[in-house]
Amino acid sequence: MSDKPELRVLEGGQAPAYASHGEWLAAGARIVEAKSAASWTFADWLKAGVEQWAESVMRDAAKCSGNSQKKITNYLVVSTAFPPGRRRPALTISHHLEVARLAPAVGDRLLAKAEAEGWSVRETREAAGKASLVGENERLRRELARTRRQLREARLDPRDLANQARDKLAASRRVIRGGGRRTAALAEAMAASEALEGLHGNARLGLARDILRAANNLVADTRAYTERMARAAGAIKGGA
Repeated sequence: MSDKPELRVLEGGQAPAYASHGEWLAAGARIVEAKSAASWTFADWLKAGVEQWAESVMRDAAKCSGNSQKKITNYLVVSTAFPPGRRRPALTISHHLEVARLAPAVGDRLLAKAEAEGWSVRETREAAGKASLVGENERLRRELARTRRQLREARLDPRDLANQARDKLAASRRVIRGGGRRTAALAEAMAASEALEGLHGNARLGLARDILRAANNLVADTRAYTERMARAAGAIKGGA
């Protein structure tokens, strides 16, 4: 009989607990020995170690499994983002990783489609990239619409109209700057060499076109709003 401890089974999405750091390492060695270092079992073992001994165990996990720090981090991301109830056994951990940073509802929808249509990891990555960019662009549009409604409400309120308008204009500018910064950062993240691994040909051109289309939409929207604001400023100045 082996003197290595058996791996505890997850119940209700909770990571198992280990009596000591040494016991946790021994369990990891058992997982690797069973050639399960690319499985949910390994990911949950890693999460359990981080929950008990913080992220310092990431180095131990990398050494124990022979994986890189980046790959270990990916396992932790996936295990944290996907409790057992959200996992799709027919898909790989890599499929789940591609949608891990999306809103849960969006990620679940893409995983369901990936399973139903037999998507590869690359196809799942492409769909997740498009969902992220479209979602951020739509969020920005909603924020702009909300700010426009607030400005309309300010025009209807006779109390301290000018100060209310100044406050809402400043808030609108923060929304535009913040949303634009996040959208640009998202595009830059997708342009990073590691994010483009395995993405070639028409898929890569299609992603580039989507990013340019989103950028052009933002330019067109901003130009239209800027022209309207300039006309409004001119009208205000003309009545001085």
